[in-house]
Amino acid sequence: MQKGQETYTDKDILLTREVYDQLVSQNRELRAENLYLMQELAQLIRMIFGSKSERHIGGDAGQLNLGLDVDTIEQPEKETEQITYTREKPDNKKGFAIRIDLFY
Repeated sequence: MQKGQETYTDKDILLTREVYDQLVSQNRELRAENLYLMQELAQLIRMIFGSKSERHIGGDAGQLNLGLDVDTIEQPEKETEQITYTREKPDNKKGFAIRIDLFY
């Protein structure tokens, strides 16, 4: 065999050096992509299920104003009505047990 044409055996499969190098580079690419996707998933999980620490700070000087100042509209008073009712109170006396003896 010529130099660079070695064969590698893995479970009775013969591989040339070029095929082996391609498989190694493909393995590295897949591992890198897997690591990237795992990190992205971890970040999304933290965003969804992590603690919420964002606070609203009003009146930021760097924020542009749209000029949509709307006067507040007064809400009309809601009418209320008073409802009364009467009901009979249930007896607090417990019922008595009836013992039935059957004679055969």
